Amino acid sequence: MATATTTDFNSIHERALRLATQMPLITIAHVAFSGWLLVSHSAGSYWYGILAGIVTLTCVEYCLHRFLFHSRDPKSLLAAVHRRHHRNPSHGPHGIVPIPMSFLIVYTFSMLWFIPTQTASWAGFALGMSLAYIAHEWTHFLAHTARGNKSGIARFMQRYHLVHHFDDSKRNFGFVVPFWDMALGTYRAIDATEEARLLKRQDDADAVLARRLATTSR
Repeated sequence: MATATTTDFNSIHERALRLATQMPLITIAHVAFSGWLLVSHSAGSYWYGILAGIVTLTCVEYCLHRFLFHSRDPKSLLAAVHRRHHRNPSHGPHGIVPIPMSFLIVYTFSMLWFIPTQTASWAGFALGMSLAYIAHEWTHFLAHTARGNKSGIARFMQRYHLVHHFDDSKRNFGFVVPFWDMALGTYRAIDATEEARLLKRQDDADAVLARRLATTSR
């Protein structure tokens, strides 16, 4: 795994990223947007649009992660930010999609839904995408930061994402569901022994991150 650098924490871009990727702000923004959709457009009645929005978001997150965030193009800003995330997995700003980008994704795909349908079902679709986006960010955030004994879905999701960061970055690109990885041949499962090894690697990475943050805060 690559080593964190001073640039990862001190650049102007890094400070802007910290502001745009605050979990409480992101959550409030998307909850407010979802509430507006429900009140203004009766989006909850378009259950098929909500379901389509959720499925679309999981597909979009997989494709973005696999093909853009892991692009080998040296000029790709998205890939550069994501490389920082792989160097500092538990550092929130490096692992969260900024608010403007998240709303651009929701707006773009909602308009693609609206153009052929010409109905208010676009609001249900946008609601589904926004709810799935909240789930996406919190799942990813907790996979890196939550500690202690886990069971069931929480443990599975952390195992699932540990593989991507600490074993094989060409596997397990999804965040909320593993469906697209399973369907497209990029899924990899691990047993309890491998999980313990990868958790140890994450703990080591967290220790390096803590030292780096302590140094840059002086």
